[in-house]
Amino acid sequence: MSDPIHNLEAEQGVLGCLLYEGGDAFHDAVARGLKAEWFYDLRHGAVFRAVSSLEAGGTPSSISTVRSRLGDGLEAAGGLAYLMQLADATASPANLPFYLDQCRSALLRRKASAIASEAADMAGGDAEGEDVLRRMAERATEAMDSVTQRESDHGNALANQFTDSLEKRKSLVDSGQRSGLRTGLRRLDSMTDGLQFGEQFIIGARPSAGKTAIGLTIVAEIAIRRNVPTLIVSCEMSTTSLVTRLCSVCTGVSLSALRYGSYNQGELEQVVTFNARLALAPLYIFNAISGITGSEVAAVIRQHARRHGVRFVLVDYLQKVKPDKRSEKRTYEVAEVSGALRSAAVVSNVALITLAQVNRESEQGKEPRMPRLCDLADSGQIERDADTVALIHRDKNNNSEAKLFLAKQRDGETGLIDLYFNGPLTRFEDHDNDNPSL
Repeated sequence: MSDPIHNLEAEQGVLGCLLYEGGDAFHDAVARGLKAEWFYDLRHGAVFRAVSSLEAGGTPSSISTVRSRLGDGLEAAGGLAYLMQLADATASPANLPFYLDQCRSALLRRKASAIASEAADMAGGDAEGEDVLRRMAERATEAMDSVTQRESDHGNALANQFTDSLEKRKSLVDSGQRSGLRTGLRRLDSMTDGLQFGEQFIIGARPSAGKTAIGLTIVAEIAIRRNVPTLIVSCEMSTTSLVTRLCSVCTGVSLSALRYGSYNQGELEQVVTFNARLALAPLYIFNAISGITGSEVAAVIRQHARRHGVRFVLVDYLQKVKPDKRSEKRTYEVAEVSGALRSAAVVSNVALITLAQVNRESEQGKEPRMPRLCDLADSGQIERDADTVALIHRDKNNNSEAKLFLAKQRDGETGLIDLYFNGPLTRFEDHDNDNPSL
């Protein structure tokens, strides 16, 4: 059996710096991600926890204060003689970054070894091959995230970032471009500056009010017309149904004509043109009707972003995604899924639209009211995890009249957007849209 993966000298060096310099070294180390798990030697973990406890209480760490804080646990931490040895273990506190890097590297290799062992056990069992690989990818991502160094910016770095941001935005405005992806709905693009990368845009609606329709309206613009790599994760409709509806959205051939084959020669030519465009479009549809969890959706997004360069993702729809852990309260389950999707958008830097169900309370009464944020079904966490939230409302007496209520936007205005719902084509349009087809 091989020796455990660790670096005894580096662990001793880190603790030596903490005991030698006290607070400054400790705070520098914690800012670089140092935790008790970085220490393989149990004695070192005990000493570090004692140092952390002291610093949290405002007491500088030293041999005497650590000795006192350890109390009866002093012997388990190696004894007083070992504490003194640790204090002498580093030639200079300036070596702290080097020691931290060595400890971090050893920790990652231990995690990699554990993941490899788990993979071997799963591969030798009854688990499906895809499940094994998906689990290993998740474990590897978790391992990296747990030790990622996070540092703050200040001074010149902040000023330079701000200047770069202003210059980029000014350049985009001058060239008639937007910072995000155009949806094809001009008023929405004007209010949001397009779909922003690394953000989750929730679009909520009551059942049959047009969630999928507005999602595919935007997919048609981004994937088919602008050739931006796009992923649809469908939890409700089959791939064939989605493509049929997308064809109607793009061509202007009614959905009923496509379903029943009752289109004329001119419409057939439109369909043939769409099919040629579809064959070349960077559009990927992941069929998840049989069920998928939040972490699995996140893994699919990361995979497609890495492998196919996907920049836009549509998830249809949130409440259909299963939680990884069952809970007695549905709100907790939906909150877990919502958080997983937003994290995937941030990590993969994709523009994410997540469709969501709105409860039926807003339908009650003779005059159904506009949905509100509190109407998002099952969880208020959906709103908190969203960077932007829009809610669809359709006029009960005039089904083609629709409003999109931009109810939340972290960095922009909110308000109502008037839209036209083209029922035969199941798509949303600007009121002055005069050439909506390919």
